[in-house]
Amino acid sequence: LFRQVLIEIARYPGLVEPLKDEVTEQLSAHGVSVAATSGMALLDSVMKESQRQSSGLGMLVLERIASNDTALPDGRVIPRGSHIMVDATGLWNPAVYPSPDQFDGHRFLRRSQDGDKSSQFVQSSPDYNVFGGGRHICPGRFFASNELKLALAYVLLKYEIRLAKGCEPKNPQHGFYGMVDPSTQLEVRRKDGRADGGVTARLFA
Repeated sequence: LFRQVLIEIARYPGLVEPLKDEVTEQLSAHGVSVAATSGMALLDSVMKESQRQSSGLGMLVLERIASNDTALPDGRVIPRGSHIMVDATGLWNPAVYPSPDQFDGHRFLRRSQDGDKSSQFVQSSPDYNVFGGGRHICPGRFFASNELKLALAYVLLKYEIRLAKGCEPKNPQHGFYGMVDPSTQLEVRRKDGRADGGVTARLFA
């Protein structure tokens, strides 16, 4: 996902300055902390939208193998040893996500501001079950979110990134699965350490 987010940021450079401003504000106020990452609402939205759109999720998620014969409420039985997967195509449902094929870094920020608590990166819902749900929802999602935000914050503050000239990332599919385009090339240049007012020098020395 880290790679996919970087590709989307490079693809939509209009996100860079708002993200840098948000990251700088939160790190200046709270240092490297959960309080800082919790305040990175736009970055949270960009991460979730990248995850939603990423072909790396494929059409199916959460593969499991039935350990026992399992009877469903409607009487059907899942035989022991059956492979079970959850249909993930709802992530592109236009009734839930308008213009689902269009990347919109502010999509989940707007939904969150409208009171949709499930729009945070770590939250799950019937329409967005990448982390699972119920008692077995991924317990490491909070750690993953914080680590990803700090890694992206570091890159945003210390480097300039852009797509290589002529590079247009595609999302190749392999059966039910997809992947980040391995041919995607990013050009990366280290920034002057003074460009952010010394924030990275203080926090990421």
